[in-house]
Amino acid sequence: MSYATQKLRDISVIKTGKLDSNAAVENGTYPFFTCDPQTLRINKWAYDTEAVLLAGNNASGNYTAKYYRGKFNAYQRTYIIEAADSERLSVRFLCYAINQQLRLLKAMSSGSTTKFLTIRMLHNLDIPCPEIELQDRIVNVLGTIDDLIENNQKQIKLLEETARRLYKEWFVNFRFPGYEDTPIVDGVPEGWADGALGDIAVFKRGKTITKAQVSDGNIPVVAGGLEPAYYHNKANTTAPLITVSASGANAGFTRLYNIDVFASDCSYIDSNSTPFLLFVYCFLKTNAMK
Repeated sequence: MSYATQKLRDISVIKTGKLDSNAAVENGTYPFFTCDPQTLRINKWAYDTEAVLLAGNNASGNYTAKYYRGKFNAYQRTYIIEAADSERLSVRFLCYAINQQLRLLKAMSSGSTTKFLTIRMLHNLDIPCPEIELQDRIVNVLGTIDDLIENNQKQIKLLEETARRLYKEWFVNFRFPGYEDTPIVDGVPEGWADGALGDIAVFKRGKTITKAQVSDGNIPVVAGGLEPAYYHNKANTTAPLITVSASGANAGFTRLYNIDVFASDCSYIDSNSTPFLLFVYCFLKTNAMK
């Protein structure tokens, strides 16, 4: 089934945020949309609307498009895309449509060290425009799936935070079950012993792969950054696993993946290598914050 298409410039209003990315505040009140795949937080809002938030630059051209409705703020290279006529265009449908075009935007983007999108590129983007009733039906189906995914991600995050708090309580503060009756001997609870991380976990080195060597796919390539460097069509690890960035400004950054990845400029360990994967992860994250 085919639908009439419209240029994005004809069906939307596009502007950009005003702030530097360093305006983010940990645990801030409002969402702060930058070019980071993760939505940051901030204590001041500048926009109160329904919009698609499209990252305007990315080192590898892996842009993100997010839907949001409410109060938020935005980085100066983040595009804020609203419907010119909400009776003809569902903003959430527009977000799905733009997400389907992210590979095209990646191919169109300019820049050598950092890829970026220009307003002209966005103005000329073709968007399918079925009747608003069909847009709403599509949004209802996809929105239900997205809501389930979001809820699962929230639950995973809560479980991870719970595990880290429990680790700190038991193995840092020594407030484990029965601690009241356990004497401390040589700095550790009686019956415990000091050891090295290598006693329970042996990390492996990833295999370097360049952008020119990857094949089109959806497997994250984990290198030295906070987010995947690019995407490949095969993995060289088995989930769940821990990666530790090996170089660059974010050397030592630790992340737990519940999906298979291609480990590149990083070290990694998975559940095939140790039965104590979550313990190792909590240890690394706790010590990284010291």
